[in-house]
Amino acid sequence: ARLTHPIEALFDPASIISLRVCGGIIKKNDAIMGSAEFALEEYSAPTLIVMGNEGNDVIAAAVEHAMQKAGRKVDAAKARLNLFKDSEKVSSLLEALLRPVDDALQQAPHGSFKDICDAAVQLNVWNSIETLLTISCSIAERVRDGRLQIHGAYLGTDGKMQLLGFHPAQQELIATLPSGESFRTASDVAVPAGEALAALYAGNQRYIAGISGQLATYDRHLMKEITDGGQKPFAIVLGCADSRCPVELMFDARPGDIFVLRNAGNTLTSASGSTLGSTEYAVGPLDSKLIMVTGHTNCGAVTATVKTMLAGGDTASVGGSIGKV
Repeated sequence: ARLTHPIEALFDPASIISLRVCGGIIKKNDAIMGSAEFALEEYSAPTLIVMGNEGNDVIAAAVEHAMQKAGRKVDAAKARLNLFKDSEKVSSLLEALLRPVDDALQQAPHGSFKDICDAAVQLNVWNSIETLLTISCSIAERVRDGRLQIHGAYLGTDGKMQLLGFHPAQQELIATLPSGESFRTASDVAVPAGEALAALYAGNQRYIAGISGQLATYDRHLMKEITDGGQKPFAIVLGCADSRCPVELMFDARPGDIFVLRNAGNTLTSASGSTLGSTEYAVGPLDSKLIMVTGHTNCGAVTATVKTMLAGGDTASVGGSIGKV
């Protein structure tokens, strides 16, 4: 989005649709990917160019941070964006650029600041194309059947554009079409409590109606995404350990959707126990906005306790730790 040479000045403005974003970053299911999918469906464009540019100050700031973290001195005179403060992330751009910047630093551990920046720009182009092909089913399908070509490009400060061609691993990337589904990861925003409650209710209604389990959760790209991407569950559910009450199934949830805590009797009696501590972790670092505490009919733990009490006994006679609970 910060080009010194506007895209419309490089091409015939009447023959292109220009999508611009700071740093040239494409993330899963973001506005850039959605806009690209819409443009391709609406206009059937035969070519998509993913372009990086020399002198990208967003990538330069990320490279500077990575080099300093690696113990290398950066003596470039050009001022860069202040994305970081005291080595802490203050912009989500850092997270999006970690992979291409780290790869560039590994490829040229002794390279100059400019060389690493140039390499990171081109690697970010490949990373963005990979995101398009492994996340968007419609884009991958168009490339696979020949309706669309995706090319990388590098724009120099002199206004000259160098075409980089197809992604080196394009055939491998499109060998399996993405499912079109997505999992929640750490980069997702927190879901408001009302929306989280509605999602749990809707999932339970699918389960009751016998139409749950329709979401594709075994796509290899999705598995890699959730393994590498961390977690941001939209709700915390305290349920019973009873084998007849599988919480994720009852709410038709995908991996990454809900943070589940289970014990016999779905109790929370200790002020310093692991259940409370786990809940605090999900509310704190994971930023979940909804806690749901469930109960169920014919709970074995509750039934045993009630029968004991009605027979004149006390909870201690139930035996073991469960009696104390």
